[in-house]
Amino acid sequence: MGKIQYIVLALILAVTVLSGWLLKLVEVSHTPRPVPARHIPDYYFDRFTATVMGTNNRPRYRISATRLDHYPDDDNKVLTHLELIFYPLSAATWDITAERGVITAHNRLIRLTGQVRLVRAATATRPRVTLDTTELLIYPQEKRARTDTVVMIRAGRDTIRARGLRADLNTGQFELPADVQGHYEPPRP
Repeated sequence: MGKIQYIVLALILAVTVLSGWLLKLVEVSHTPRPVPARHIPDYYFDRFTATVMGTNNRPRYRISATRLDHYPDDDNKVLTHLELIFYPLSAATWDITAERGVITAHNRLIRLTGQVRLVRAATATRPRVTLDTTELLIYPQEKRARTDTVVMIRAGRDTIRARGLRADLNTGQFELPADVQGHYEPPRP
């Protein structure tokens, strides 16, 4: 083989190697990258009300809000200016309002934030009870609520301030775990 044939063969080999490298470079740059899930609502409701029924065909709770946004990436529902009314089997109803709320996937937890207020209607034997806090977790299936933030409770002329609350919305019983301070006024004769 002559000198020219070696040069041509070397050029063909160099072009082959170079084109293979370029082809691999192009394939790598065009490989689609996974797109991160975007936290964008897929549907929304303005001024809505929904009632969740129990197995006994009685309402368990009713929820209303000025807006609900559903996010498909985590299946959460974000609410603004909401009201929840719980219907216990034997006790007075609970009316709960909040500036904001998030209902987690499968409706297992409702997280309320902002100005949160719980009101239990008065009964023949018990006064109206009002609780104010800034954050509240509600477990709607169990009809329980809890917070670790400061709670102000008013019942009649009595007031209680505490850090934390565990409430059974069926029975109306509270547990106040820490820093409890209260003012009690005995009934007037």
